Amino acid sequence: MARKKPISGKQRKEALQEKRAIKRGEIEKPPPSGPNRRRGRGGRAQAQLRARMRSDDPNVSTAAHNAASKVEASRKLQSAFRRVSPEFLALWREKASNDPVQRPIDDKKKYFDIGVVHQQGSDDLTTPKRPKWRYEMSKEEVERNEEGMFEKWRAETEEKIDRWRQREVNLPNPPPDNADDHVKEDFEELRTKELTMRSPTFYEQNLEVWRQLWRVTELSSILLVLLDARCPPLHYPPSLHAYLLTLRPPRKIILVLTKIDIVGPDRVNRWKAWLKTQYPEAKIVGVESYRIQVGKGSKVKHLPHIPPQYLSELIDAMELSHQELLAPPDRIKDDPAKLAKWQPRVRKGVNWNVVRKGESAADKDSGPVFIKGDEKGFGDEEAGEKSEEKEMKEVLEPLTIGLIGQPNVGKSSLLNALFGTIKVKASRTPGKTKHFQTLFWSPELRLVDCPGLVLPNLVPMELQPDGLYPIMHFLRSEFDTA
Repeated sequence: MARKKPISGKQRKEALQEKRAIKRGEIEKPPPSGPNRRRGRGGRAQAQLRARMRSDDPNVSTAAHNAASKVEASRKLQSAFRRVSPEFLALWREKASNDPVQRPIDDKKKYFDIGVVHQQGSDDLTTPKRPKWRYEMSKEEVERNEEGMFEKWRAETEEKIDRWRQREVNLPNPPPDNADDHVKEDFEELRTKELTMRSPTFYEQNLEVWRQLWRVTELSSILLVLLDARCPPLHYPPSLHAYLLTLRPPRKIILVLTKIDIVGPDRVNRWKAWLKTQYPEAKIVGVESYRIQVGKGSKVKHLPHIPPQYLSELIDAMELSHQELLAPPDRIKDDPAKLAKWQPRVRKGVNWNVVRKGESAADKDSGPVFIKGDEKGFGDEEAGEKSEEKEMKEVLEPLTIGLIGQPNVGKSSLLNALFGTIKVKASRTPGKTKHFQTLFWSPELRLVDCPGLVLPNLVPMELQPDGLYPIMHFLRSEFDTA
């Protein structure tokens, strides 16, 4: 029997892409390989797709252009991060090889230092906010404003991070002015080395991914911010909290601790108490999204499931938030004339018992749907309070609840658990969700799953790989897509 020819990971990936393209019908199946005929690998899918785009048949060329557009759209939504310099990797490789690790580890290092996450200057970092726009503006004009704002925000954020890195460097006192030149050179070399070794921090640098967050926050009147229960402060940086507070009209925030089965009830209760002291206006709940099914042998399946007590706690928080949105603000209550014509910005009638009993009215076989680009979001942010006072029409659109958070905190898993079946793709690899997707929990409730974003925070990269993105992202080139 002939030995199989070894192939690289790149060739294997190209062959898999070709196989999937054949299955979708985008390219033709190649003829079978004979004993003396070698089958080419890689590139056939792209070549045939380009050939179909040049076809004289309009149906063939249109389908090929649509397929190419989907591929391009998928690439545009890939995350991008700042690169790590080769000098940084080389210095830390040398340090890891030469510096011994003290054993046993100090007991103080067993406990998480909250100061590592909320460092001085963290409040200065911001999350990019969508520029103001009007319906009369063209798409090109809106995108141009967004791109200009985003480049300015990224430059300011990089400057703040550089100042933070320099501030944290521990150096001896600089030599006096009359010191020898070699002393000054040694000090400058030490300073350069320490600055290079100072850990950077990473955040999302792709505007297209941020646009997904903007759209979800615009559509949603209630926002579920998912936090990994192992370290909630790491997943709710001040930049995100400040951004959510600027949304108008104000959204109702529910902090959802995920993966609580990993940490245990005692730590979950302690984190809930800490979060309540930091964010007294937010509601805080905990959830589990899987149940384990043991199959034959050692095979274990994780099935979407949320225990009844956690489901009830989450729905209670949603229902309370909905009731708060139905209540008129104080400035309206105090004016009978305004109160008579005032209407809430959200749907009044929502049957919460349908979802509380697990009897979702949504089609069990339906998948995620995409919202039309011209659909209005929760209220009109440009109009402000005057629009709210003049609003007289009752809202009939479904109540929209958005799920946001950093990668791999369990947004898609929670969405599947609420339905009790797999509705959207979930993966252990961060960044599986590329585009925001919606599902109707009932005819009156709509859930929106947002792709995960690595949010700006003054946190060294050693803490960030805790599920935020694959380690290989550190080795990408500057602002490369992951």
